[in-house]
Amino acid sequence: KRIERDVRAVQSGEERVRDAIREARDNPPVFPQPEEGEDDPRLKYEEDLARLGEISGWQVTIAQIKLAECHFYSAMNYLGMMRELFAGDRLPENASVDDEAALVQEKLNRLRISAGNGEQAKRLALQAEEALLTARSLLPPEGDLVLEANLNTLQPRISDLQRLVDQEIADTANNQALAQVELGLVLLKDRRYSQALREIQKAENYVPGFELIGRATAEVSYVQGLEHLEGSQEKRAESAFLEALKYDARHYGANLELGKLKLAAGDPAEAVRYLAQALQLKPNLGGGHYFYALALVAQGNPRDALEPFKRAAELGYGVDAYREWGLALEALGDLSKATDVYEDGVRRGGEADSVLAAHLAYLHALRDRNSSSAVRLAQAALDSGGPAEFAWPALVLANYNAGRHPLVVEKADEALAALPARFTTARAVVGYAKAAALYKTDDFAAALDVLEQSPPDIPEALRKDFDKLRKNVVDALTRGVDRQKRDLEKERARLQDELKNLEKELAKPDADTEALQAKIRQAEARLAEVEARLAELEKERGSLRGRVE
Repeated sequence: KRIERDVRAVQSGEERVRDAIREARDNPPVFPQPEEGEDDPRLKYEEDLARLGEISGWQVTIAQIKLAECHFYSAMNYLGMMRELFAGDRLPENASVDDEAALVQEKLNRLRISAGNGEQAKRLALQAEEALLTARSLLPPEGDLVLEANLNTLQPRISDLQRLVDQEIADTANNQALAQVELGLVLLKDRRYSQALREIQKAENYVPGFELIGRATAEVSYVQGLEHLEGSQEKRAESAFLEALKYDARHYGANLELGKLKLAAGDPAEAVRYLAQALQLKPNLGGGHYFYALALVAQGNPRDALEPFKRAAELGYGVDAYREWGLALEALGDLSKATDVYEDGVRRGGEADSVLAAHLAYLHALRDRNSSSAVRLAQAALDSGGPAEFAWPALVLANYNAGRHPLVVEKADEALAALPARFTTARAVVGYAKAAALYKTDDFAAALDVLEQSPPDIPEALRKDFDKLRKNVVDALTRGVDRQKRDLEKERARLQDELKNLEKELAKPDADTEALQAKIRQAEARLAEVEARLAELEKERGSLRGRVE
């Protein structure tokens, strides 16, 4: 302000000087006639007046340059205040939403002051530009090297300052918009949905079309959807997630949750569509890979699901990834790989997962591996309510593999009592293990009865063992029949010889007819019993061979 007053004073003085010069030219003094060889005093007078005008104009130009510099440095000061960092109070531990909101509000207040400083800096920079233009307009027609040098030095600095101020104003407006969005998201933590949306929309006042408004609005809808899910309101949750995608089609959480909802609703095709989008948005998060793989399995594509299950496991999604990965491998018949995957899951803390434990125990039992581990895992799965159709056959078969044959029969009876009839494969495995244990204890008839009562759905991994066991049981029974036949045939031959001898004795004159006839009747009765039993054994043997065939 002082320099502006000085400029006005210099301009006023310059006007008075110019008036005086005009007056002096209009009313010049009377000069004596110059002597020969002397300078004409009138010419000198004109030169002095012209010089005085130049000096006066130079002073005015210098004053304008100083005014431009003053505006320039004032604008620089305001720019510096815009850039000054104001450190707000730090949030206390376990700060409330209101504490966070107050801190963001304080930031908004500082940014408002910064924006005011920016407008002041911009106005001053424009005034510096105007003062500089005025100074340049006051240069004499013939120019002035010193003044022009000063002007040319100041001009680019003012131009640079104007660019800096414009950029800082834009950055401040952007920060104000960001702070508004931040305030809305802070309020969202407390589920103040309407208030959060109002604060987010205020960002439009600072940056029209601010890109984060849509994304933050989508986040509000997404959190509302999560709240609906907590209340088991799936339809309202779905609507909220769809609303989120209207504002931000690339919202990871909304795509993920919609995919999960569609999967739960039995629409795997739609689930795959949403989950594939989530997977593309955040490929380094295991959740997208995991649920995408589940949707592929639900679509009937377990083979395509193997790689995303593997990726989910690598990204640390958790035991669920190993469990479902193993189940997909089982469905494809790759039991060896499924076993490896389940074992990896157990090493990562999956032993408490009753489904994984039951399936791993089952595969160990089928493949006759780690019997003690299989027994422990199967029992743990049963105790925690795991899938009985895998845990029970695993427990019985693993005990058989460990050679605990009496225990196998006991556990098999428990298993068959616990397993519903629809679990035909599980009942077939339990029946096989019980029959095998009975065979080992030489109870061949009971073993054959169990085998014949078992469902036909024996797993492929046990098919050869099952058929071999059946053959061995029948062979053992056949050998028993043959032993009985041989013993009876020997007895029949003895009885036949005995009858012949009795007949000879009876033909003698001094024979005790009554006693001999009694013995003959007794031998014939026993022979008839032997013949009948031999016929039964022959029939039984034929039946046994028929069973094998």
